[in-house]
Amino acid sequence: MPVSWLQEFFTEPLPEVGRLVELLNGLGLAVETVHEAPAAPTGVVTARVVSAEPISGSDHLLKVNALRADGTPPVQVVCGAPNVRLGMVTALALPGATLPGLGVQVGEREMLGVASRGVLASPRELGVYDYQGGVIALPDGLGIGLDMSELWPAETVIELELTPNRADAFSLLGVARDLGAKLGLRVVHPAAGLDLGDPTLDDGLSIEIERPDLSTRFTMRAIHGVTAAPSPVWLQRKLAHLGLRPRNNVVDVTNLATFALGQPSHAYDARVLTGGVIQTRMALPGERLVLLNEEELELAADDLVIATPDGEGGSRAIGLAGVMGGLHDSVVSDTREVALEVAHFDPVTVRRSAKRHKLITDARTRFERGVDPNMQPATSAYVS
Repeated sequence: MPVSWLQEFFTEPLPEVGRLVELLNGLGLAVETVHEAPAAPTGVVTARVVSAEPISGSDHLLKVNALRADGTPPVQVVCGAPNVRLGMVTALALPGATLPGLGVQVGEREMLGVASRGVLASPRELGVYDYQGGVIALPDGLGIGLDMSELWPAETVIELELTPNRADAFSLLGVARDLGAKLGLRVVHPAAGLDLGDPTLDDGLSIEIERPDLSTRFTMRAIHGVTAAPSPVWLQRKLAHLGLRPRNNVVDVTNLATFALGQPSHAYDARVLTGGVIQTRMALPGERLVLLNEEELELAADDLVIATPDGEGGSRAIGLAGVMGGLHDSVVSDTREVALEVAHFDPVTVRRSAKRHKLITDARTRFERGVDPNMQPATSAYVS
């Protein structure tokens, strides 16, 4: 729980961290640890990739030119990250910078006869979160030449050890409400002032509920003109401090809502919904589902699934309700239309399915302990 994010739920300043810890423990919200998440290192700036070409003699290395300031020559670096693309904004570590994930000072060097005058850094190399699968992807519209240590400052993070009976505290809003009541402070709801509308059925989508006793509230909202892209730095920081890896702006904001409000949500690529129809039903005998984590499940008859017509008179599962969505129906780089699900599922059904398939997810954790059945409209508006 980043302290600066918790502060956003109040208009008045919170006590210093030591006093906060005392208050939280006194409220039955046991503090497990308090630690300082470091800032990005100095000597690292934002830069835009203006060219990238293969290096002869290598099957993965690229000669990349990265622009750190308009009107100045680009900086040439050798990079092997698979996600480098023209136009992307990323972090450029200049000679003299020390990257925590490398443990060495960046200098100029030569690789396969190509001079490299810096490093395009991954999140792990920057020390901001644990991902080494590519360079950090920053928003394309972010300015260049910005100091990463200022964009990504240090943060105090409080970790709570919550008991199962404190379902209300599995969100920053829940923690803020407890603190607000104790301190006599007004709590600012993140969805305050938003037009909640009626997301129960929205814009060309239709919902079919086979077991209303297990899907007690189910809302869908169509979101048009979406561009899946790297999230703003402030959003990436929040997720990183929660121990999550940023993915893209659509997925990231659903994760943000889960931790801010305690209500899970899921974004589908609307193209996968046949006729705009989404269903909740019990799984069919022998039905299989490939999850976002690429694990393939053989579903059981008492698994509650999200489904859509298959165009042949039946339907196919696209998610395990309250646990995890399907891989082939997720938001990808060319997604333009999103169908946002925000629902309330039966806690016992969610727990049984998750235990059967040995799945532990943030959604499962919240649904099996009990989600506020009135939070869906606010969450839908907050995400969209």
